[in-house]
Amino acid sequence: MAAPTKQVLIVLGFGLLGMIGYGIVDSKKSGGTTVLIPRDASPPEHAHIRTDLAAHRVIAESTGRDAAPDLYSDTWIGGPGWSMEVMATNRYQGELLVDMYQTHTAIIGNGYWVRATLPDPNVELRRGDVATVRGRISIVDRVVSGPFPEYRVILDPAEIIDVQKTGR
Repeated sequence: MAAPTKQVLIVLGFGLLGMIGYGIVDSKKSGGTTVLIPRDASPPEHAHIRTDLAAHRVIAESTGRDAAPDLYSDTWIGGPGWSMEVMATNRYQGELLVDMYQTHTAIIGNGYWVRATLPDPNVELRRGDVATVRGRISIVDRVVSGPFPEYRVILDPAEIIDVQKTGR
């Protein structure tokens, strides 16, 4: 092995040891545990609550020709909420992630996703159920690249206000 290669390996080894040592010291400082603070899906007093916004309008104005990506960030969807079909659920760090999909026509790519992050994971949902959600718009983004773009609105935190069980 050439001398420069040995030097590079030695430097990388010390760097790796330093990172491991820092991780051990840092985890001891924090007690080695992460404490999750329970969240609530209720809007704070100063929240900007909208009852007139549909998800497709939020997407069009955030991602369209005259896009304003942050136009609806931190806006709370209130009132009747948004009703959509549940496509998938997942539990992550004590919360329930609900992916819902809505399409307006049979044309490929003419739909959008809504991901609702529920601090209350005790809601029972199955694929095919129709859930009505409301909550805080965290972000609007593009989720599929290619010829048929699809978009997603993330509601975080969110709450389920109604569920229609489909029996699937």
